[in-house]
Amino acid sequence: MDKEKTNELFTQIINDSTDHFLDSSCISEKTKFLYTIITPDFDNFIKMELDIKQETHLKKQLELFRNFQITEKLAFGRNIISELEFKKFASDAENGNNSFWPWLDSNCENGYLSISKPIFNETFDKAFIVIGSISGRKSGGGETRIYQFKNGKWTIEKTEFEWIS
Repeated sequence: MDKEKTNELFTQIINDSTDHFLDSSCISEKTKFLYTIITPDFDNFIKMELDIKQETHLKKQLELFRNFQITEKLAFGRNIISELEFKKFASDAENGNNSFWPWLDSNCENGYLSISKPIFNETFDKAFIVIGSISGRKSGGGETRIYQFKNGKWTIEKTEFEWIS
């Protein structure tokens, strides 16, 4: 059920042409946004936001969230920037060679998108995600969203923790 609902929500988000975070031609393999800055007790925050009652469900959803990687199927034609590439860019930067921004400019039109795996409640009709994009050194933003599944469609119920750089 989790995989099916993740695919369903991703497909709907990616196909939303009005979502300004989706202009990027690249996507990060793993979410790049620090969900831990949302709240010091992220696990409890999720439990409360999604009204999760079963600890085993919460634990499994958080494990899936933390270990999630974008696949070709979920990239929807975007170029995937791998974790290995991000680590190389970080290593280069530590050695005084900031190759990331020139690489991003020449390889990813409008920067890159980062989206987390949805965390679902027990009935898989409510979900939390982190979404955002980076398009330059001082240009990016993101937010957390709570989605509700109603009448065969996912709708944004709440947007929180927005950031812009």
